[in-house]
Amino acid sequence: MKENKSNKSPLYDLEQLPQQYAELKAAYEKNIAEQKQAEKELKNDEARYKAIFESTGTATLIVDEDTTILMANNECMDITGYTTAELIGKKWTNYVSEESLQEMLQNHQLRRENPDLAPRKYEVKLVNSKCETRDAVLNINMIPGTQQSVVSLLDITERKQAEDELRKNKTSLEEYFENDISADYLVSVSGEIFSCNKTFLSLFGFQRKSETEKFDITGLYKNPQDRKQIIRLIKLYRKVENYEVEFISREGKTIYALVNAIGIFGKDDKLEKIRGYIVDITKQKNIEKELIKFKLAIERSSEAIFITDLEGHIIFINPAFGKLYGYTGDECIGKTPRILKSGTYNENVYKDFWNTLLSKNAVSGEIVNKTKTGSLLTVDVYNTSIFDLNGGISGFIGIHRDITERKKHEEELRKSEEKYRLLFDNNPQPMWIYDLETLAFLEVNQAAISSYGYSMDEFLSMTLKDIRPIEDIPTLLEDIKNTHLEYNIAGEWKH
Repeated sequence: MKENKSNKSPLYDLEQLPQQYAELKAAYEKNIAEQKQAEKELKNDEARYKAIFESTGTATLIVDEDTTILMANNECMDITGYTTAELIGKKWTNYVSEESLQEMLQNHQLRRENPDLAPRKYEVKLVNSKCETRDAVLNINMIPGTQQSVVSLLDITERKQAEDELRKNKTSLEEYFENDISADYLVSVSGEIFSCNKTFLSLFGFQRKSETEKFDITGLYKNPQDRKQIIRLIKLYRKVENYEVEFISREGKTIYALVNAIGIFGKDDKLEKIRGYIVDITKQKNIEKELIKFKLAIERSSEAIFITDLEGHIIFINPAFGKLYGYTGDECIGKTPRILKSGTYNENVYKDFWNTLLSKNAVSGEIVNKTKTGSLLTVDVYNTSIFDLNGGISGFIGIHRDITERKKHEEELRKSEEKYRLLFDNNPQPMWIYDLETLAFLEVNQAAISSYGYSMDEFLSMTLKDIRPIEDIPTLLEDIKNTHLEYNIAGEWKH
């Protein structure tokens, strides 16, 4: 006879331990899987960012509020003569000609006080490593939510020099007009195209020059008001420089471009024609958008991220790094990650770490670091090299995730499992764990082995039905079915 079901067995709590343990373990494994997926996505984004930044084809910088250069790609060497390592951490004011410095400083300050009033594009004169003056067009965008800006530099020295020569020689002007890499054109004030070069045809989708005859150039402007503004500026200043416009090609493709134009005036000083050239910056604009998006992703990441130069000096940290370790950007920039050393490991560990990175391999795993206040944190780290287009190492990036709480939970889980194991193994009453679906024994204690006479291997090859009389099997199965729905009820069984 079964006992009254209202009387619960004193073994009830112990029998629930396996299920509770399994639930806790499943939740932990799910959390680990989610963390690994987030890390994978961040790593993919980091690789994408590096590829975009280093493959722009345009000299590009990220500049801080105090004029410090935080990042620079390899294209900067073409215009400045300096390597990225020589540029990063320096002030951009070091590379500006005296005649442009004051204007650039004013625009730099104005851009952070009132971005709408600061010009996004303008011409400046730079000084390269050979002390040569180079003409360049700056294209500057603020990174939302920061005091940092993305700066693209377009070297127009040769073009400026060519323009000076063209003013002296009309024949050279015609040759330049036709072969210029810019889209050159001559139009009436009303918009009728008189002439254009091969680049113009290619850029806007014309097959031959005859297609442009009497074509109204206004139809190529995405916003016709832009052309009206260009005409107004030419009437006022007789020219317009680096006016950014969105055009629409004949195929409907958006083209981002800079327009430079001069007015041709009649004897009565009436504007009659406009000669201009269009520089396609579509690729540059798209890359700038990608850089800004990725920069924002790093800034807003919950993972602590820092970047160092080739010598290991920190040149960038994100807010999560400061929050995790307690350091400000000023306290970190120029320092090495040794400020995080906890004293837990000997010097050989760090030497191996550094040598692995220099051999172009990633370093990952758990490590104990120290915060600014001296607290110790267990962090999951991923550190890897940043490569230039030639495959050389240009710096390093580190991604740290605080797993201190996770480690505490793991220790609690270990202690819980150890407690369960002791109770299970040393209990004087026969106990076992079985699969609810197959009824196969998963584990039995020593008391069960002693009481039933089966060895551990024999038990693990059997099911619960093997130790019950055949006539009790239906009742056993019904009882097990109810185990899914309610607490298990103790009772008497024949074995």
